[in-house]
Amino acid sequence: MTLEDLQQDIRRLDVELVNCLDRRFQLARRLAALKREGGLPPPDLGQAEAFLTELPGWSDGSTPPASLERFWRLLLSDTLALEEEALSDLAEGNLLPPTTRAKRRFPARIRENIHLGPELVWLRLTFSHPPYFQPGQFFQLGLAPNQTDPFLARPFAPVAHFPDGLAFVFTRTGRGTRFLANLPPGTELGLLAPLGNSYRLEGQENTAVLLGGGVGGPSLAPLAAALCSRKVETILFLGARDSRRLPDRGLFPTDLEVHYATDDGSRGFSGHLPAALAAWRQGAGKGRSFRLYACGPLPLLKAVAAFARLEGIDCQVSMEERMACGLGACAGCAVPLGGNYQRVCREGPVFMAGQVEWDKL
Repeated sequence: MTLEDLQQDIRRLDVELVNCLDRRFQLARRLAALKREGGLPPPDLGQAEAFLTELPGWSDGSTPPASLERFWRLLLSDTLALEEEALSDLAEGNLLPPTTRAKRRFPARIRENIHLGPELVWLRLTFSHPPYFQPGQFFQLGLAPNQTDPFLARPFAPVAHFPDGLAFVFTRTGRGTRFLANLPPGTELGLLAPLGNSYRLEGQENTAVLLGGGVGGPSLAPLAAALCSRKVETILFLGARDSRRLPDRGLFPTDLEVHYATDDGSRGFSGHLPAALAAWRQGAGKGRSFRLYACGPLPLLKAVAAFARLEGIDCQVSMEERMACGLGACAGCAVPLGGNYQRVCREGPVFMAGQVEWDKL
């Protein structure tokens, strides 16, 4: 068997695993809904633990690897969490607004779905109660529960908050995002949110420098607003391949300094975003004390992390990885961190840049 054959087999198995995970999660969600509607008793944790001790062996009589047991435990724990959440809704009469709850599922409808340029899409959703989130957290955005194609939800960070909903900006890069980009207003969607951790806003420095590359730029808008509300001097760097792919300046607060960088030189600094940051550091930023926040593709984050390490600057990065479940069950988004692995969707997506083992990515 050739290397290419092995890679194709692995990709095929990955697709089968992702589809299996999604179907299982849909069933778990239906079970939670039944518990909510019927007022059934809460899940028996003891029985679940007993079930785990009787994991079936392979057909040849051998024992499944320990990694499979850990994987199964993660799946089961998330299923139980969904069931308990549904029962909590029942006990409380589902009267508390979503802003008082942790991770929740929300129905939503598309209000606007606008193509902003060659790749960017502005998607505005409406909710009966807009969910609360912290800058840096993300949402798993998928179809309504009765629809199954595409199977998996896609992770998006909100870029704007309205009294009746939220807005997202994303790029049409794959089948799922192209599908979402073509949905008409009024389409029902389902969101799981808020997910992941958030940016740490506290710091000794009273100046923050934000770097957003590509679609990572718009996602920094809530962070910029939070910093400005705390009276932190905020300097924003936005980068893209060309000026048509730069995010709208109107997404961000008016009281911040903005620098642009484009690969083709059509706006602002001619070159990559890290080079624009280094040039600013040698000029207006020379000798200044600040902390860094960055969101964007991996090459950008690696370069910013290297810059922060050399300069001795505190730096937080929001990482992008392919996600299947968004709950930490599949561990498909794990990244090397401090001699171990951390899941971007669960322990992240925001990490301290100095803790990430960039050479292993």
